[in-house]
Amino acid sequence: MRHLVLLTLLLLATGGAAVAKDAPGEGGAAISSQQVLTVHSDRYEVVLKSKQLRPGLKDTLDLYLSDFQTNAPITNVAISLGLRSNARELWTGSATATNRAGIFMVPFQAPADTGSFTVLMTIAGAIGEGRFALSGLQVSTERFETGASAPRGFRWIWLLGGALVLSVGLFVMARRHVSAAGAALILGVLLAPAIAQAHAGHDEAPASSGTPVGPGAQVFISKASQFLLGVRTEPLKRQPVQKRLGVLGRVAPRGGGEVEIVAPQAGRIFFADGRVPVIGLSVTRGEAVARLTVVDDLSLRVPLTGVITGVFVVNGQLVEAGQKLMTLLDPTVVWVHADVYEADVPGVQQSTRAVITSPGMPDLALTGRRVALGVTQGEVLGAIEAWFEVPNIGGRLKIGALVDVGIEQGGVESALVVSRSAVFEKDGRQLVFVHTAPERFIAREVTLGTSLGARVAVTGELNPGDRVVVAGGYPLLTAPVVGLGQ
Repeated sequence: MRHLVLLTLLLLATGGAAVAKDAPGEGGAAISSQQVLTVHSDRYEVVLKSKQLRPGLKDTLDLYLSDFQTNAPITNVAISLGLRSNARELWTGSATATNRAGIFMVPFQAPADTGSFTVLMTIAGAIGEGRFALSGLQVSTERFETGASAPRGFRWIWLLGGALVLSVGLFVMARRHVSAAGAALILGVLLAPAIAQAHAGHDEAPASSGTPVGPGAQVFISKASQFLLGVRTEPLKRQPVQKRLGVLGRVAPRGGGEVEIVAPQAGRIFFADGRVPVIGLSVTRGEAVARLTVVDDLSLRVPLTGVITGVFVVNGQLVEAGQKLMTLLDPTVVWVHADVYEADVPGVQQSTRAVITSPGMPDLALTGRRVALGVTQGEVLGAIEAWFEVPNIGGRLKIGALVDVGIEQGGVESALVVSRSAVFEKDGRQLVFVHTAPERFIAREVTLGTSLGARVAVTGELNPGDRVVVAGGYPLLTAPVVGLGQ
C-alpha cells in the first residue's frame, strides 16, 4: 500500500513539474507554438505543420494534401522536399503516407543555423505535378509566445491519471489479485497512450471568440478533422436558369385516377385464397381481385392498373348492391394543385409548364403540364388553384404531400447555383460555408431562388469560383468562431 501511494505521488509530482516547465509565467519561458505553412495551386492544397524546431535536431513535420477544388484528401503521390540557402542544399527528404488518406509524415533534420527557411516541395501524382515554395519555417533556440492550451490539458491528464492509479490500485489490492506495484504498473501502461496524446499532434486551434456561428462568421476546423468528417467543396458557377414563379402545391389523384370498386348486386364476397388484399398491393387492369357469389360466382375485376388504397369488407361478408368494397389509385400520373395569387395569374396564364420539387427529396425534379386554372378561390386565402398533370416517375409523389411548384415565366437569367446540401438553416437564415483558407470557412447568408431539383439558385455575398461546402458541413454550424469575414 505504501509503495502505491508513493508511486502515485511521484506521478503527480512529475506531471506538475512537466507543466511548470512548459507553462508561461514569472521566471519561465513561453510554451512552444505550432507552425503552419500553407500553399495551393489550382490542383493541390498543401498544409505543413510542425512544432518548434531546434537547430541541428531531428523532428517530424506533418503534411496534409488535398484537392484544391473539392477538398478531397489525395493519396498515391510522391512528395519530395528540401531546404536551400545561398545556393547550398541544407536538407532533402520525402513524405511518407500514413494510414489516413491525405496525411503524410516528413522526417526532418533542422539546419544548424537559426532563422527563417523556405521549404521547396515537388508533388507528382495522377492529377499532375506541382512545385511549391513554403516560406517562413522557423528554426530557433527560443520558445515562441502563444496562448495554446495543451499544457493545461496535460496537467489534468496527469492529475486524473494519478487519481485513477490510486483508486484502482486500492480496489485491486482489496481484492488481493495483484500486488500494489503490479496494479500501479498496469495502470501506468494503460494511461501512457493518453499521456502521450497530450503532447502528440500539431493541431492547436486558434482562440475562439465565443460568438455563435452566423452570417460573416469565420470558423476553424483542422485539416485532419476535415478529412475525418468528409468535408467536401465545389466551386460556384453561373449557369442559365429559367425564370420561375415559386408557389406551394399539393399532390392529388389525377381526374379518373382514383376509383371505387363496388358490389354490382347483393351477395357474399370472397377474396382470392380467402385473404383480404393488402393496402398498397399493386394490381393490373382486368385482374380479378374477388368474386361475388349470388347463385354463381361473379368475378370482380379492377378497372385500371394501380395500387389498392382501401379495403372495406372482410372475406365471406354479405354485401348490398352498390356497397363500396375497395378503392384503387393509379399513382403513375398525379395532379398537383398549386396556389397562385391573383396578381400572378396573368403570368401563369401564359405558362404551360412547372417543375415540381420537394425539400425532403433533394434529387426530385419532375415536370408538370398545366391542365387547368381555377376561377374560384382555393384553400389559401386570396389565391386560386392551378392544376398541373405530373408523370409520377417511381411513384415518389405521395397523395396529399406538400411540394414546391416552379411555374415557368419565360426568359432565362444567369444565376449562381449550388447543391441543396450546401444550404443550412440556422435561426431562420439560410447559410452556406465558403472555404477561404485551408482550415477556415466563412458563413455567408443567401436567399434561395429558382429550384432545380437537387440544386438551387442563390443570391448573396458570393462570387463565381468560391469553394462552397457541399458535404460534411453540419459540424461547421458548431465549430469555433475565430473571426468575422475577410
